[in-house]
Order: sequence, then structure tokens, then C-alpha cells
Amino acid sequence: MSPAKHLWFTRGLGRSAFTALDRQTQGETFVWLLRPREGLVVGKVYTDGSLLDSDIRYEGWCAALGWTFVVLDPDGQVVAAAMGCPPAWVESIYGAELWALLKVAEVAMPSGVDVLADCQSVQVDSSRGIKSATAPKRRYARIWSQVQHLTDDGQSPMPVTWMPAHTAIHDVGVLIKSNGEALTSEDRQANAIADRQAKSAAAVRQVQRWLKEKFEREADEVAEMARWLAAVTLQANRFRLDDGTVVRDTTAKAEWRRKRGVKRKRASPNNTNTNPETGVERLLKTPRLAALRQRLLLKA
Repeated sequence: MSPAKHLWFTRGLGRSAFTALDRQTQGETFVWLLRPREGLVVGKVYTDGSLLDSDIRYEGWCAALGWTFVVLDPDGQVVAAAMGCPPAWVESIYGAELWALLKVAEVAMPSGVDVLADCQSVQVDSSRGIKSATAPKRRYARIWSQVQHLTDDGQSPMPVTWMPAHTAIHDVGVLIKSNGEALTSEDRQANAIADRQAKSAAAVRQVQRWLKEKFEREADEVAEMARWLAAVTLQANRFRLDDGTVVRDTTAKAEWRRKRGVKRKRASPNNTNTNPETGVERLLKTPRLAALRQRLLLKA
């Protein structure tokens, strides 16, 4: 048995399937969907982030992030919109939402925008002040630091209002935003547009479907092997012999030999065997494992 198979059948360990992915670092992107007429963004700005392919079986390797913002004028008309992908070191939906806020700060007229986000964490961090947002323990402190330098006074993060996401028509006028105002139909429509655009931005970096199906199959195989190893380990640690004695796979051999006066056999220096058995082959011939193997085969 090869070392790779030995690890697979005794530990459930194998070569990672994710080595097939390209590890090339991807930078950020920015695409104008609708440029503002005045050059700078002014009005109500709705930001959003999206995370696709976050299935636990992908272990984060296939995660695709995107961000967007949509700008409305006082009449409720869309006057600007942009989307893109954050840099590779941004690895969470919170980071994507925060990156969208940074992009707004880069193109907005100082004190000329009212930002609304459906990520409450961004709103809470903004309300706590720049000292908290840029604390060393903050994973994305450097983003908040850039937002700070782009604000009007340079002393506080850009103010953000939280709004409910994925709402229904009957939520209009009922659900309340963080500023105490009721949700409007304009808020709901703009948030829906932002949600679609953020998903479109994230879709650009999705892993090919055939690769994801391969990862899913191999993850299922690992889970099945883990269940099989768990069953074998359970049986090995409460194995009942023909005389009714229950033995464990972890019974100390040295103590067993000492009590029975059995001396350990040592290999002769004159042994000329050129084809010795592997450790796995010798292990499978032990009475305990041989009986267990036979019992499992009969059950199968």
C-alpha cells in the first residue's frame, strides 16, 4: 500500500483538491455603470456587497465578492452607479460592504451624500467613531483609515444609515431605519437594484462550475471516509472476543507483555528477507483486526 493510500485509509487524509485553482492574486476593480454628470457623486447613495459560492465544502477557496453603489437624486432617479470587486485580501461580506463605502468616499462631494447600507455592522462601526474603527484589532482598519482621510473633517468616518434588506412591499412604512425614519418605496427599490448589481459584480470572479462540482464530490468522499473511520475506531475500542472479553485498540502492549512475562522479539541481524511486509500488512494480520475485518465484511 502506498503512503498516500495509507494516510487515506487510516487517517482520512488526502491531497487537497483546491490545488487545481489558480492562486494568482487578483486586484480590485471599478466599473462605472452610469457616470455622474457633475463629475462627483451627490445625493442618496445605496451601497451593497455580495458573497457568492460560500458553501462550506469549498472551504472559502471559491468565494467571490462584489460591491456596488447606486445614487438617487431628490426626484428618486438613478443618476450614478458603479460596481466592482474588492482586492484579494478582503475576504468577507463585511469587507465588501466596507469597500463599497470607500469607493463612495473617493468619488463623492464632501458632505454632499447620504449613505444608506443594509449591513448593520458598517453602520455600527461608523457610529462608534474613527478611534474604534481603526483600532489595531480591527481586521479592516486600513479601509476605515482611508475613509477617514476622505471625509470632510478628517476626524470621523463617513456617517452611514442602516436600512433593512430583502424587504417586501408591505414592509414600506412599517420597518424603521437606524435614523428613526420609516422605510420608503424608494429605499426598497434602490436597495434591490444595488443587490442585483453586487451579485453581477461578484459573478465575474466565480470559479468554473465543473471545478466546483469536483470539489463537492471530493468533499463528500472525505465525509464518507470520516464516517467509515469513526465506525471502525468505535468497533476497535470496544471489540469483543469469542470468550466475551472486551479489548481496546489502545491497550498498552508493554504492560500486557510485562504481566505475562512475554519478551519482545527482536529482528535478527542475519535476516536476509528482501521483501519484508509493510506495517499495514502486518497490522491487518493481527487477530483483533483480522476478526474485525471479517465481521465488517459479513455485515456488508
